[in-house]
Amino acid sequence: MLEALGAAHQAGIVHRDVKPANVMMASDGEVLLADFGIAVHHADTALTSTGAVIGSVEYMAPERARGTDGLAASDLFSLGVTLYQAVEGVSPFRRGTPTGCLAAVLFEEAAPSERAGRLAPLITGLLEKDPDRRPAVPEALALLRMPESSASAPQATATSRAEATAPGVAPSGPRTAQSRPGNDADASTHRGAPTPTRRRGVLLPLLVGLLIVACAGVAVVLKWPFWAEAGPKGACDQGLRSIDTFQRNHPAISDATLDEPAEKSAAGKLAAKVRAAAAKAPKPDVSIALRDYAITAESNVGDRLRACSYQSVVSACKKVGSEVPSS
Repeated sequence: MLEALGAAHQAGIVHRDVKPANVMMASDGEVLLADFGIAVHHADTALTSTGAVIGSVEYMAPERARGTDGLAASDLFSLGVTLYQAVEGVSPFRRGTPTGCLAAVLFEEAAPSERAGRLAPLITGLLEKDPDRRPAVPEALALLRMPESSASAPQATATSRAEATAPGVAPSGPRTAQSRPGNDADASTHRGAPTPTRRRGVLLPLLVGLLIVACAGVAVVLKWPFWAEAGPKGACDQGLRSIDTFQRNHPAISDATLDEPAEKSAAGKLAAKVRAAAAKAPKPDVSIALRDYAITAESNVGDRLRACSYQSVVSACKKVGSEVPSS
């Protein structure tokens, strides 16, 4: 797969839809990368239509979901998802809805691999959210060819290529302070610096106090707004009212207008209200639909996906008897 992607990228072609369904095996055991139906060449000037989502969301690289398309590194993220599914038997970013998959790709990390063995460092590197920190095809192939003992560190492929040091230059990794006679650490101890026991005596009451304040804050959030009806219908009513009010005040909301500070702030407030409503819904599909809408409301995910997310909210809320505003 890496060699196939390397050949395509060398020719200026980005596949854009690497996933298990597009990987085939010939009768002689050769692995084939299939379906270049939505592939693009680096010379293409228009990659996608406005607001369109091209490709399978759960295998899509985060930068593509944010609108940066045509990067070879994006194919490598999709390969990482494909390899993870091959060894673990589950897709790391699959959720109940397309918007849930998108949110997972953008904001969540894949669960640690349990069956990848010596492939684990490669998969971890390919699933790096930042495309600049993913290994390129030659680096990935080199990692596969390393002795197993050398490839065991999970972070081996996650180091940025831009941070590589020149021959003879010491790597800029974390350094462990060495104890030397007469060093500053020893001097601070002799000057009466707080001992670990004394520090614990000061920090423990402070941590307990912070924990109490945090718990009180969580309790207030979970109870807000105090007057709203509990249950899935109450959550839907609250969420739909917030969405309806927002749409009346901001009828032209889109990815373009979200770049404006006032619109972005209003969308963020709407997302907070919808999340508060979702927290009150014990019915999973209602809660998921509201949370997914909150994500799309404040993110540049494409107008079409935002509209689909709203329809998911409407569908879930109708099932629990909530009345959808006519607007």
